[in-house]
Amino acid sequence: MTRDFSIVLPVKDELEYFKHVFPSYLALRPRDLVLCLDDPAPNEIECIAQDLASTTSVELNIVKVKKDKSWNFHQGHVRREGYLQARYDKIFTSDVDVRIVPKNVIEGFDIVGQTGTLAVVFAKFLPINSPITIMRGLSYHFRRLLKRKPFMGIYWLYRPYYLDLVPEKIIRSIYNGEDTLLKGLLLNSKKYSYRYINRIGCFALSEQNDDLPWRQFIHGLWFAKHRHTMGSLKVLRTSLMQLHPHMLHGYIHGVLNGVESDLDNNYLKVILEGQNVLDSKKGT
Repeated sequence: MTRDFSIVLPVKDELEYFKHVFPSYLALRPRDLVLCLDDPAPNEIECIAQDLASTTSVELNIVKVKKDKSWNFHQGHVRREGYLQARYDKIFTSDVDVRIVPKNVIEGFDIVGQTGTLAVVFAKFLPINSPITIMRGLSYHFRRLLKRKPFMGIYWLYRPYYLDLVPEKIIRSIYNGEDTLLKGLLLNSKKYSYRYINRIGCFALSEQNDDLPWRQFIHGLWFAKHRHTMGSLKVLRTSLMQLHPHMLHGYIHGVLNGVESDLDNNYLKVILEGQNVLDSKKGT
């Protein structure tokens, strides 16, 4: 059954991923699909999208978004342009490196937009291609069993609520992590909330950004900033469960050296600091 909602899918140059995952988005049977191309993108992506969409009833809207230096995080610009161009207020979005599970994801359609529910999120099946990713995958699914509420970058959103909570100037200022920003704003909002459905919404095809050393380090700095409400034991437990040693490194660094008050928004400074610390560590 076709439903009145839009899909917003940002794509840059991930041609091989796109070939593999685009049919799974079409299988959701939206009326409107906004393909946001980070211009310039390979011509093959547009051709494949048009060919596959032509076999369905979806209305394909291809939006080409050029670089804009006033945006620190270009993907944030690309995705937000998709939100603005979408035909419907109920929007499903994710990334081009995940293959979604339509029969699970569609559950969010009837929930999003109800009584302040800005977003509906799902679990993500992480890639298993090495001993370390096996351990991280087991850790993640153990946390699912504990009914934690991760925000994994695969979600429905209700556009009027989103635009009210997340003004453009905030998205322009960040350097990474739209979903991390959104989760933080929702956790601190008295007006809006998100709903977590503990079912697999997608299969990730690539390593996750959170596994990158500098991202681990940033999370550690964030924990250091909020240590008075979270406590050191939670940081240690999280670092061990997620197999993120650089998170603990960032936490210790933040406690010993202090953390900037604008850490939540000043990502570039934090990224550079984290990379410099990690590089200096390698050199010793």
